[in-house]
Amino acid sequence: MKLRDLLNESKKPIPKFHNGWQIIEYFDKISSFKKYRNKNANYDDVYFKIPTDVFIKVLGWTNSDIDKIGDGLDDYEGTIDYHKDGIYVFGGA
Repeated sequence: MKLRDLLNESKKPIPKFHNGWQIIEYFDKISSFKKYRNKNANYDDVYFKIPTDVFIKVLGWTNSDIDKIGDGLDDYEGTIDYHKDGIYVFGGA
């Protein structure tokens, strides 16, 4: 089996998010992400900083998926971004 097939097999469906708060609530339900949650975050702070390898292992979402999610969010209502050191989720204004 090819790597692409393995990734597609383990990829979780991507919900339609309208704002960063919905992403935060979704990630709060994933036990593997709990230790990456910034419990002191407020408003537009970073609520999650998840290592890329952990993120891909758990959800199977790619950098392209992250970009599509971020592009589909309402303006000024949080975002999700791919960085070299992990996936960041920001709350909204």
